[in-house]
Amino acid sequence: MNTKEYSQNGYQISSSQILNNEKIISLTHGSEAILSGIHDTGIPPTSRYSRGEKFEEVIKFDNPHFSSKAIKSLCTDRKLSSFIRHATGYREIQVWWSQLVVKSPMIDSIKPESHIDYHQESTYERDWSDESALFTCWIPLTDIGISSGGLKYVTRSHLLGPQFNNIKHGDIDEAIKSWSHLGCYVFDVLIPKGFVAIHDRNLYHGSGPNMSDSSRIGIALHCIGDNNFSIKKNTMFTENIYDYEKCPYFI
Repeated sequence: MNTKEYSQNGYQISSSQILNNEKIISLTHGSEAILSGIHDTGIPPTSRYSRGEKFEEVIKFDNPHFSSKAIKSLCTDRKLSSFIRHATGYREIQVWWSQLVVKSPMIDSIKPESHIDYHQESTYERDWSDESALFTCWIPLTDIGISSGGLKYVTRSHLLGPQFNNIKHGDIDEAIKSWSHLGCYVFDVLIPKGFVAIHDRNLYHGSGPNMSDSSRIGIALHCIGDNNFSIKKNTMFTENIYDYEKCPYFI
């Protein structure tokens, strides 16, 4: 079991395509349906959120796996579950939340709305205890190149533990200097569609503007490993954890 890269760097990226082209097409169709307000399960996403002044630069849907059979079927993909288990060392993997994220191509000068500040997932996961084994599986449905506004990981920043503060792009270099004892650096996650990236809940990560000609589309699965969690507060983020239709386990 190869967990060294994940534990040392705070993330692991697949070295080959995990999801086949047929699966990518199915996921893309399911995502496009949600964008159009169509839900083949009959259940809408938990919420829809967007950022931008002149147009929607970033669109997020919470829990698209409620609404799309294709997205929910990710939990039955054996190659994906095998990769996650080998990367993290966890045997039992449960999805407690998911997101569909669409970053539109820029049609104007770069604005703050098109950047996602560097942050830790743990900042937004305070309903779970700090010791809970939470992590995120990022699945791009489009090729992520240097101009696509893809993820940027701050390698080894998970070793800081939860910090509960976001860092603007212009301030990240100064922050990294203060973490020199950890050997942190920014790593651009440039991967083709069908590849997968997994990161620890305490890893700082962000993304820049999409300067390409097409939308950047991806699915984030927020997961728990080996049932290792405790709930600090019962909220919309934790209330369905024992509803295995809404919070399914990987096969």
